[in-house]
Amino acid sequence: MTERSLQRDRLNREELVASLTNAIPLDGTKEPLEGIRLARASVATDRVHGVSKPSLCVIAQGIKEIYLGEGTYRTIQNTI
Repeated sequence: MTERSLQRDRLNREELVASLTNAIPLDGTKEPLEGIRLARASVATDRVHGVSKPSLCVIAQGIKEIYLGEGTYRTIQNTI
């Protein structure tokens, strides 16, 4: 990636984080539009077992681990 594209990615990520912070300033969940659910957690949470509907998950900041069956998926950390 070029320096310019890295800078653009960083600015886009900063804008996304700012927008999400405005939409959900405190830990918890919020559904600003039907079918769109935002969740915020400032500290690590316990592992939760369950079944979810097919969905798209966007991780805007931090590191997350997702467990699916015997597999573990870990996001990479993007620093702003």
